[in-house]
Amino acid sequence: MTAYVLSPSAKLQKVGDEMVVLNLDNGQYYGLNDVGCRIVELLQELRDVEAVLSQLQQEYDVGAETLNRDMQDLLDELERHELIKHAD
Repeated sequence: MTAYVLSPSAKLQKVGDEMVVLNLDNGQYYGLNDVGCRIVELLQELRDVEAVLSQLQQEYDVGAETLNRDMQDLLDELERHELIKHAD
């Protein structure tokens, strides 16, 4: 099971269907579209990547392979910017 949590330095603000994320450590802002926003919301709720993927497949009309790849790309980017980290 792969699980993630928000970094303590990440602060979220939802704006409509989108989300702005602030990294308090470096002062950088990042924007997430509606799907990225939903992924972060589900990560906060479910934590487990497989559970998030399962929920997203129910909500969006997209193939499992595409969804998995796109979500992993987003998770890699969020982790690279120190906005999420692996759960202990």
